[in-house]
Order: sequence, then structure tokens, then C-alpha cells
Amino acid sequence: MKEGNVLKRDFFQKNIFTIGGIIVFILILFVILNLFNSKQRSNKELKKENTQLKQENNKLKTEQSFNKDKYSNEKSFLETENNGNKETIKKYQKTFEYLQAEIKNNLVDSLGIFSPEYTKKGDKIAGLTVSDVYSKENVNGSKNYKIDFTGEFVVKGTIEPNKIGEGFGFAFMISKNLEKMPHSLQEFEGVYFTIKNDHELIKGLGENLKITPYNKLEIEAVFKNYTYNYVPETDVHNSAEFVRLVSQN
Repeated sequence: MKEGNVLKRDFFQKNIFTIGGIIVFILILFVILNLFNSKQRSNKELKKENTQLKQENNKLKTEQSFNKDKYSNEKSFLETENNGNKETIKKYQKTFEYLQAEIKNNLVDSLGIFSPEYTKKGDKIAGLTVSDVYSKENVNGSKNYKIDFTGEFVVKGTIEPNKIGEGFGFAFMISKNLEKMPHSLQEFEGVYFTIKNDHELIKGLGENLKITPYNKLEIEAVFKNYTYNYVPETDVHNSAEFVRLVSQN
């Protein structure tokens, strides 16, 4: 019995390193297998994630392509609509310009009305021709206008004394038939102009013209070289030259 125990002990002592090596080998193998399995799982997860990312990327590309096409279509639609609006605006502008020209022509031809700011040399207004246009902007933003006309015109009105310095001159007031001479919208109640050549007026009217502050005489006469003057807040008036008497009341 003792001999058998001794043999067992000797066998265990001799093979202990071998057994330990086997155990270590098994442990190492177990660790390697775990690492391999973990790597395989990681690879599978990475492949799965990669597949998902590819799908999401393809989805984004599809959405991007769709949005690009949608944007292109919307852009084309808006450009077409914008071009259509531009054409419509051009048509309205042409219509407005035409109407504006027609209104201006009607006002000028039928009523003799003109706008100083739009009047230019060579314009025909109430049978007279614009020979010169002068304008000047004032400090307060208002404008002075001086417009000269050539040609004769026949009008009815009232001759009135016009105080000039220490003496008297004459002025002419027209309150009816304003369409027979050029006038602005501001003069819708009547046109008032001074006589440039008083001596010719006196010669033409003779004894019927009395130079008194209260004397007024209604006449129909021919005038020429009319000048429109607009100078705000001054006593500057329009003026014209007397040509000849047509009739008097």
C-alpha cells in the first residue's frame, strides 16, 4: 500500500508541469476563442452598420436627387412665372404710357393745359410753340419756371391797371375760354398776365382806356410772345405782347 501511494505521488510530481501546461493552453485557447468570437461579432456588427449606413446614404442620395429635381422644377416654374410677370408689367407700362400720352394730348389739344416740369422746347400747346424752357430749383425744394411761347392767340378778358413802382401799367385777366391759350393746372380759375408793350395797347384802345386804379375794360384782342412765369412767393407774373384789338364792350 505504501508503495502504491509513493508511485502515485511520484507520477503527480513528474507530470504536474505537463498538467499545468495543458490547463494554461486550455485557458489561452479559451481566451483566443472568445477574442475570435468577439471579433466575428464585431465584424458582423460593423458589416450590419455599414449596410445600414449604405442604405441611409442611398436614401439620402435619393432624397437629395428628388429635392434637386423638385428645386429645379420650382425654379423653372418661378422663372417662367417671373418672365410672364415681366411681360405683363411691360404691357401695363406701355398701356400706362399710352394713356398718359393720350391724356396729355387731350389736355393740351382740348384744354390748353400743360405741366411745366414736362414741357420741352418745340412742344405745341393751344396753337403756340414752346421756344424756350428755363427752370431753377430753390433752397426749399420748390422750382421756378420760365417758359416762352411763339405765335399769336386771340382771347377775351378784362384789361386792368397794374401798379408798377410809382406808375401804372396794364394787365389782362382771362376767366373764360382758357383753352385758347397755354395754362397750367394751377391757373384753372383764370390766367393773369401783364402787357409787355403798354404803348401799343394805349394806341390800340385810344380814349376808351383810362389809366385809373379802378378802371376795367372788357375786350377781345390778339396777343403774341406769351411767357409763363412761375416763381413761388413773389409778384412775378406771366406776360404777353398786345398785337391788335378785335372787339370791346
